[in-house]
Amino acid sequence: MLSMDVTSTHSMAHVRREARRFFVEERGFHQEDTSDASDMFFTGGDGFVRVELSSDGGSARVVLHSRDLDYAIQEFARLIS
Repeated sequence: MLSMDVTSTHSMAHVRREARRFFVEERGFHQEDTSDASDMFFTGGDGFVRVELSSDGGSARVVLHSRDLDYAIQEFARLIS
């Protein structure tokens, strides 16, 4: 399991759109429903990715957690930072 904390120069809305595009459209993961609107949860292959979003002024603070998808979250972190 890997966890990363990223401060993005982009807005939370932009990061949400990019997460959906990156994980669902490009990699074919399934987006699961979450009870918290600031969290996103994707499953695919044999693992998962959780994206936790919070506002940090005009930018977004993003905490990424993965199981068996470490390379994917490292690549996504580079994309949004």
